[in-house]
Amino acid sequence: MTERKKEILIALGLLGIVLLAKAPTLQVPYHWDEMGAYVEPAHWLSQRGLWQVLPGWHPAGKFFGHPPGIYFPLAALYQVFGPTVWVSHLFAASFGFLGVYYTYLLGSYLFNRKTGVIAGLLLFGCPVYFAQTGLVLGDVPVTAFGVMCVYYGLRKKYLGYVICSVIMVLMKETSMLIIFCLLWYLYFSHKGHPGVYVTLLKYAVPLLALGLFFAAQKIATGSMLDNAYFDSHPLISYDIRFLGNKFFYVGGWIALEQNRWILSILIMLDLLRRGKSFWIKPYYLFLLVLIFYLGAFTLVFFLPRYILAVLPYLCLAGARSITLLAQDLKLQGALAVLVLGGFSSSLYGHRPGYGGHDSDMQYLDVVAVNRQVCQYVEENFPDQSILAPWPVGKLLQSPQRGYVKKPLTVVSMSDEYDLAIYWPSPHEVAQKLQEKIKAGYLVFHKRFEKNGKYLEIYTKRTDRESN
Repeated sequence: MTERKKEILIALGLLGIVLLAKAPTLQVPYHWDEMGAYVEPAHWLSQRGLWQVLPGWHPAGKFFGHPPGIYFPLAALYQVFGPTVWVSHLFAASFGFLGVYYTYLLGSYLFNRKTGVIAGLLLFGCPVYFAQTGLVLGDVPVTAFGVMCVYYGLRKKYLGYVICSVIMVLMKETSMLIIFCLLWYLYFSHKGHPGVYVTLLKYAVPLLALGLFFAAQKIATGSMLDNAYFDSHPLISYDIRFLGNKFFYVGGWIALEQNRWILSILIMLDLLRRGKSFWIKPYYLFLLVLIFYLGAFTLVFFLPRYILAVLPYLCLAGARSITLLAQDLKLQGALAVLVLGGFSSSLYGHRPGYGGHDSDMQYLDVVAVNRQVCQYVEENFPDQSILAPWPVGKLLQSPQRGYVKKPLTVVSMSDEYDLAIYWPSPHEVAQKLQEKIKAGYLVFHKRFEKNGKYLEIYTKRTDRESN
């Protein structure tokens, strides 16, 4: 079999694995941030005109301060195929495949084909990556294009690098960290060589695209980061004790959580066994990515999915350690299966209470409970006025979100309502509902629960019930 045919078969194999694994999520209704921060703005854009993605041509905060790199292609797909759930989730899964495939290509280029395949499978097996591949959010696309950017950058394929890195920084502003890491790596690799600064300027060009976006947004809205969340929450924390705890929290999510400690231990064993020979040139780039992301998200607002961009490099180092610790092919396979088995045991956890739970497949619990409640209310209280905290109130208002067949009447706290839906949430509506429940103004009707996540329906207490 020729090398080209082998490459095609590997690509098709990885594509098949991703599509088969994510096929069950293609029709899953929208969840939390994907609905509010990406799908709904993209749907709005598809109806109003794609050019309105530009700063100044849409209402302030419509795209949460993010660049247009995800909204524009998603809105274009909606115009062609319609704003359906499967279009959105297939769009998300395609980035999941790109991340896996380019991790393979990078591993194949730096090490060998076998290491690349193991690294790609390890990345896809990471629970947070696996879960996020089924959601329309910015972190898997940034991870995919980050690996593409590094791959073409290290291979000195400048056109591919520029295209991928410009797309990357226009997807999410934090992706510029990848370019900073690559620039530092190139500087230290070529320090003292003639033309090093010209090379750095060439590879810094994609940052200009993000700079132009920030400048346009500043002119149009008065803020480079036009996100209402940061009007009431600090973007950066300066509390030393808090930052110390957060440093270990973020570091734990990179190297330890979801049984990634197994992979980290294998890397450490390889380091102890081989000493200085462990440190090959690409590892300095991998280390820079880890340091930059760890430092950045120690300082700024953090969610576990934000560390996705680091995981390909952890998986590449882990895959190389697996192939070097075990010379026998069967033992290498056994070690890879061991790591993947550890990952799979964390794929579906149990974490009760409030939250999006999208760092693993528990987000399906939240979707399932929300869907049960919405369908129950639609069937039994179709003409009632409903008070519900975010995001349940949003889910009841539009069939396009995948929870109801027709819009229901959702009201605010200041309006009269017949039915209230409660879940433990820090949002103002939930807090006020909790007070009314404790005071006895609302009567418990029904509870829906799955794996510790629950919603409760309450009706208003009548005069007869009060007596």
